[in-house]
Amino acid sequence: MESLLQYWKRIYFQFDKKLENVLRQQHLAAQLVALVGRYLVSPKPDSSNINMEYIAKKEMLLGNQLENGIQVGLQLSKLEIHVFNPNKKAVSIIQLNEKSFEFALAELRLVLSDAGS
Repeated sequence: MESLLQYWKRIYFQFDKKLENVLRQQHLAAQLVALVGRYLVSPKPDSSNINMEYIAKKEMLLGNQLENGIQVGLQLSKLEIHVFNPNKKAVSIIQLNEKSFEFALAELRLVLSDAGS
């Protein structure tokens, strides 16, 4: 990891309205995972309870484990929230396509409540 952080390389690509919309949706969807970290993961002095790990194979941002072992992640290319049990098996997948942030948040709350979080 250290070698990745030593050097930055500028990446050039066409930035248009379509890409801007995709990035905006992914950013907003990541806020769902961050909210779980903020309110359901034990707070840490450096606020790292809110951070996420990028899992390249799954194109996923994965939040920290809750005390009961549940984890929440965002599959970026499909815009899906995945809720994993302590054995890392997806027990629920929330499709974000065509949903408002508020509706997706309510659905995530329900799934986490059913999972005992």
